[in-house]
Amino acid sequence: MLAMIMVAMLSAGFVACSSDDDDSNGNGIVGTWTGYEGRYSYAFTFKSDGTGTLVTKYEDKYSGTETNRTSFTYSMSGNNKGIMTAQVYDSYSGKTTEILYFEIEGKIMLIYDEDHELKTSLTKESSGSGSYSNSTVTGTWSGKESGSSWEDSLTLTFKSDGTGTWVVRYYDSYSGSGTEKGTFTYEMEGKSKGVIAIKEDGSSGSYTDYIYFEIEGKTMYLYDDYYGDDLEWTLTKQ
Repeated sequence: MLAMIMVAMLSAGFVACSSDDDDSNGNGIVGTWTGYEGRYSYAFTFKSDGTGTLVTKYEDKYSGTETNRTSFTYSMSGNNKGIMTAQVYDSYSGKTTEILYFEIEGKIMLIYDEDHELKTSLTKESSGSGSYSNSTVTGTWSGKESGSSWEDSLTLTFKSDGTGTWVVRYYDSYSGSGTEKGTFTYEMEGKSKGVIAIKEDGSSGSYTDYIYFEIEGKTMYLYDDYYGDDLEWTLTKQ
């Protein structure tokens, strides 16, 4: 998915038009930028520390919706130009380094391909420091699985340092009752949105499972999908 707009590492310099909307310190990039290209949609979130996350969504009437997430680093070249670098993996080429060149014109980010031709454009959706306060989420949230007929419950406890703990209590007529628990890390991607990362062990090795959340008052909604298509849990702040 990501490879559709990421280009292979180039030795040549980046050529693009100048802009009159330069930000004096280059921080105009911080925030979230979104865009579309065919059946692909993108959400880039830039932080002020030179890192960011990219969520790519692909929609197909046959295979459904597929969402992928990756992290990247970026650096500015002047006040309104820059370069992003990401480690991308696919089943054909394995792990590769991909580079994307960009230029900012006000609230528009222009993306260029290896031939310096415009590939796509992004629109700035939100801005800020790129490192949001955790005060909105800090505390304990509990609730039940959305649409489940079982007496499953989930409790999440968020600490202010970006870590937390989870506890799942379940019961069904086949396996009876039980409790599972573990730890997670999380990151705010807005004043009321964020992502939880849980490391799991599978048959092919360890991997990271991402859960996306959105807060409305004292209610937290947990989704499998960045865009909020698959509601999994509804929690209440305790």
